[in-house]
Amino acid sequence: MGGSQWAKAGDKATWEFIVNASGWYYLGARYRQNIVRGFFVSRKVEVDGKPLCRELDAQRFYYDIDWQTENFGTSGEDMPFYFEAGRHTISMEVTLGSMEETIRAIDDAQQRLNEMYRKIIMITGVQPDPY
Repeated sequence: MGGSQWAKAGDKATWEFIVNASGWYYLGARYRQNIVRGFFVSRKVEVDGKPLCRELDAQRFYYDIDWQTENFGTSGEDMPFYFEAGRHTISMEVTLGSMEETIRAIDDAQQRLNEMYRKIIMITGVQPDPY
């Protein structure tokens, strides 16, 4: 899975796992993010359909052509999570994370440019007369 099949905001994948003994555990991922060169992508991480903490609303996965393994957390610190013994699910959903505001501004600018372009071609046509 991955690539273009898991790239649009809202796309989601869920896995099931079993905890043999109640206790504190680290969650992480083995991944390769080689699509968005020089940047990161964000995923919202939920366990049993609920967010574990605010920090996992936009877990970052950084660009590299090689496979990486990292525990979930922020600022380089791994975060332990408490789990009761039994069956659980973990979900990751594509999210824009901190890029949302920037992408929204770009979309707004593009929409304004398209509106100006339409106004221009209403007057000049799509093939304006050079004279």
